[in-house]
Amino acid sequence: MYLFIINPSSGNGQAVFLWKKVERILKKKLVPYEALVGGSDVAAREFIWKRVKEKR
Repeated sequence: MYLFIINPSSGNGQAVFLWKKVERILKKKLVPYEALVGGSDVAAREFIWKRVKEKR
């Protein structure tokens, strides 16, 4: 499983555009992933820690 954190402000807003392309490829190839688009640094940390704890 892959984890992605996308900052929608990154790259002058191009990050979301690029993410949508990447996401289509992941879905087409049936690659397991989870993504967090936006949110604060606290939300990103919680997103990661929750997934790490689930794997233990």
